[in-house]
Amino acid sequence: MPNSLLCTVTKVSDGDTINVNCDGQKKRVRLCGIDAPETEHGTKAGQPLGEESKAMLKRLVEESGNKVGVATHEVDRYGRDIAEVWENKGDNGKLFNTELVSAGLAYNYKKYSGRCLNAESIDSAETLAKEKRLGVWDGKRYEYPWDFRRAQRN
Repeated sequence: MPNSLLCTVTKVSDGDTINVNCDGQKKRVRLCGIDAPETEHGTKAGQPLGEESKAMLKRLVEESGNKVGVATHEVDRYGRDIAEVWENKGDNGKLFNTELVSAGLAYNYKKYSGRCLNAESIDSAETLAKEKRLGVWDGKRYEYPWDFRRAQRN
């Protein structure tokens, strides 16, 4: 992927955010184009499937030996790199962004996913998860993470 770095994951914060070290440069990375259910933050409650989403991202990171490719598209207002992140296995490495969405453990964040190089694969992954009724698409009425965060602020 263009402008990509090989990085070591130092922390999985939640289902769509990791901390990495890229040749001595520490970065906080938000996975491009997806939004995972929120996990508990301090005294703030989490959402259903938030911990499952985080656990899946941790598993993907561990399976990659904590080494990931990071292709940053932009930096958000919180200073996080917005990036596509994949398993460090050459051209056959899993793209974590789509893996989480296809498992139903993250949503296609359509407001922003068009900026990602793999926007179409994120969209296809969500269609597949919906068809299979996986995770957030299991028929229960879950609140979207962006709506949940807005309600928490109010």
